[in-house]
Amino acid sequence: MRKPPELGHVENDRHCLECTGDVVRNAREDARVTLRRSLPSATHRANCRFVSRWPPMPGRTNQRGAAAVEFALLLPLLIMVLFGIIEFGIALSRQQVLATASREGARLGIRQSVPRPTAADIQALARRVFTQAGATGVTPMIAVAGAGGPSGTDLIVTVSAPYQFYVMANVIPALRGTVTLRSRTVMRHE
Repeated sequence: MRKPPELGHVENDRHCLECTGDVVRNAREDARVTLRRSLPSATHRANCRFVSRWPPMPGRTNQRGAAAVEFALLLPLLIMVLFGIIEFGIALSRQQVLATASREGARLGIRQSVPRPTAADIQALARRVFTQAGATGVTPMIAVAGAGGPSGTDLIVTVSAPYQFYVMANVIPALRGTVTLRSRTVMRHE
């Protein structure tokens, strides 16, 4: 135990050798007191969990539920962004399928073979590539210009298909109805 300070002696956090007697023992005791002060008991924490002894400070308001309100305000925006990413991703995938179909059709049409592929052969291949890619429920429109031409001339294959936005059309009026996705490939005959 500590000795009480003598009269006239100024006591600080650290005691001098005259007041304390055993410096090491007092240091250990100070550490235990500090540890006890910093770690309140479980019952004290349970009793003081929701009750505050002190009145609220001026300018501070109760923040309980603020995160729930902020989340509720931002949830529609987050859902709209999520559906926008999904729908524009599907549209981009469909555009890539159209590009592959037009490129494969043009590649067939420029080959040097006897007889040269006709426009019907090119259209059949582009349609087959489109359906094999998993694009169902839509019939692509395929236009071929320059099929069967002499070497060095251009062959133009254009594949287009309608695409309809389902969720985003309700949010953005410009996306209502169908949007025509188009891919055009130009290659020279061999």
